[in-house]
Amino acid sequence: MADLDHGTSNTSEPNYVTIDLPFHSAGETIEVLASIALRETTLPEGSTPFDGREMRMRRVTLEPGGVIAAHPHDNRPAILYIAVGTLVEYSTDKDVAIEHAAPAIVVPTAAHWWRNAGEHTAVIIGVDLFDPATDGAPAGIV
Repeated sequence: MADLDHGTSNTSEPNYVTIDLPFHSAGETIEVLASIALRETTLPEGSTPFDGREMRMRRVTLEPGGVIAAHPHDNRPAILYIAVGTLVEYSTDKDVAIEHAAPAIVVPTAAHWWRNAGEHTAVIIGVDLFDPATDGAPAGIV
């Protein structure tokens, strides 16, 4: 519970707030949905080391019948969460296309592209280690 000093002093002294901080969680559940072992990830020669990168999270929408162009992930490790819709992923390391229906987690390991095979707009939440020095991928590439 916070204790507020509601004094009416005209001095420049601030009013202090005391807060009882919780040091133990209650009612919380944590589940790791996906991870990338960076120590085991080999980046292409000449690319920016991990300490020069930015971690970013993006929300990408894809209309029915829409396509996200083919792109690699060798220089941009990513974890993707398909939050809404049904997407078909075509990948250079798989012989067949894979349909992902929300909710789904995808960790791309090869060049791939997406098609929205559903009747509704799909939503992808993507988290990646972006290399601002060398990654010229358009904003919609996930």
